[in-house]
Amino acid sequence: MSLTMDKSPHAKLRAPTEDGGILLWPELFHWGSLAEANRYALTRNSARVFGFSLSELAVRARQEMLTAARRWTGRYRSVEFPETATANGLPPIYITGHQPELFHPGVWLKNAVLDGVTQNGPAITIHMIVDSDVLKGLAVPVPSGVPEQPRMAYIPLDEGPCGWPYEERPVVSREVFTEFDAAVCRAVRGLVPNPLIGKFWSLVRESLEVSPRLAHAIAIGRHRQESLWGWQTLEVPQSWLCRLPSFLILAAHIWLEARRFLMLHNRAVDAYRRAHRLRSRSHPFPHLIEADGWNEVPFWTWSLESPYRQRVFTRHSGNCVELSDLAHWRTRIPDVRLSDPGWLADWASELEKSGRRIRGRAVITTLWARCFLSDFFIHGLGGAKYDQVTDAIIRDFLKIDPPAYATATGTLFLPVARPSVDESDERAMRVQLRDLEFHPEKHISLAALPPDARRVVEKLIEEKWQWINTAITPESAAHRYRRIREINQALQPFVEDERQRLLQLLNETREKLKIKHILAARDWAFCLYPEEQLTRFYAAAVQTVAR
Repeated sequence: MSLTMDKSPHAKLRAPTEDGGILLWPELFHWGSLAEANRYALTRNSARVFGFSLSELAVRARQEMLTAARRWTGRYRSVEFPETATANGLPPIYITGHQPELFHPGVWLKNAVLDGVTQNGPAITIHMIVDSDVLKGLAVPVPSGVPEQPRMAYIPLDEGPCGWPYEERPVVSREVFTEFDAAVCRAVRGLVPNPLIGKFWSLVRESLEVSPRLAHAIAIGRHRQESLWGWQTLEVPQSWLCRLPSFLILAAHIWLEARRFLMLHNRAVDAYRRAHRLRSRSHPFPHLIEADGWNEVPFWTWSLESPYRQRVFTRHSGNCVELSDLAHWRTRIPDVRLSDPGWLADWASELEKSGRRIRGRAVITTLWARCFLSDFFIHGLGGAKYDQVTDAIIRDFLKIDPPAYATATGTLFLPVARPSVDESDERAMRVQLRDLEFHPEKHISLAALPPDARRVVEKLIEEKWQWINTAITPESAAHRYRRIREINQALQPFVEDERQRLLQLLNETREKLKIKHILAARDWAFCLYPEEQLTRFYAAAVQTVAR
């Protein structure tokens, strides 16, 4: 049985193209009622995970998450949140998340909006640091040069290996890492003389005393910067959340039901590909696979000895569930312990002490955050589109309606004058050049030609129109085509000046487009922008939230 999936409104959303543009969908005045509806729907559902109702598991998960978030955040800053319970328990919880990177200002907008939610009433707001993803590269692209001749430069964050999960990757060269801001400032000073990096990186350097991990130091420095702006949010790494007893209960449920989860997951992925006409086998996610009686589940595992992520497989054997990476590691959980959160927490703790990690992959991370950790989740564009797959899994595996979520992003350009050209200008010039080739007579001024040349041109144009107006027959078609082409070629010298003018304009336009491509990119790291520009941008978003 196949699953039918239409393109959701989220899948049709696009990033703003204008400088300072903000995308928030659905509209913000709906968020509070949607959060309330999400919480109410969970309490009314009769589905269970082992012996826990979904609402019971959610209550436990949120209490555990808040304890972890306060502990993580309290290591470096103080954030106060309302403890007063409402009729439904805790105040509404809003969550967003991202990898601990130097992301662009549109990604950071999610955190600004998260803080703005608290201005509409009691709420708990949390940013999840997705540190189970891998560090893909150490060279950060930055613009350099001057506005008339910008170019790309690549500044190293550190030395050493890539491909490790963020949570494991230490700073290898403190000298390179701590001097990153100076190298960036030298590169961008001809374009942005006062980027935030000068102030922000001092916070990152201080954060190395809290965590020696490269990505954690960046995330802590960013959160400290938010504190200086008055943003009141908690943070917690995904790695900490994957150790919580409540998460392990959900994970054990998936491991026990691995075969059913695999089928539902792959069906949802196939439906997404059909709806979006995708042929890629890795987009939005690869299929989970079966191998010699083992079923793949959406988790990662690795060891400290070899911190490279491996897929997790499971099978039921006797009265145990076995987990393995099908290479170097295998473990067993007795069936009678699968529903025991205390035992699972002790088991996971022993794994952690031995250097073995088990972390949820993207689909599990968002399913867990949307259904159990929060009343309302705020996605960026990519996550919002891919969560069509998560919606189908929530509906079919957990047997509940997927909770509503939001999409937030924005576009901010560097404060540098940009050429006022776009791709349509280039296309128009190419059309004109093509017209010179196939319709040169339209571009020749007969009055400006010497008499002899004018007579030659007039005769050629007259013959061309005779051929154009001549009915096409099988006998004449080839000769007609050939003669019109010869006439067009004979007229080319009379439009050569115009051709050279257009070619020069085309080259100039292409050079300006290259400049604009650099200066009007929306994905430069947030720390390359002046602080004043960033705060204005985020203040506009927060004012929208608070209306």
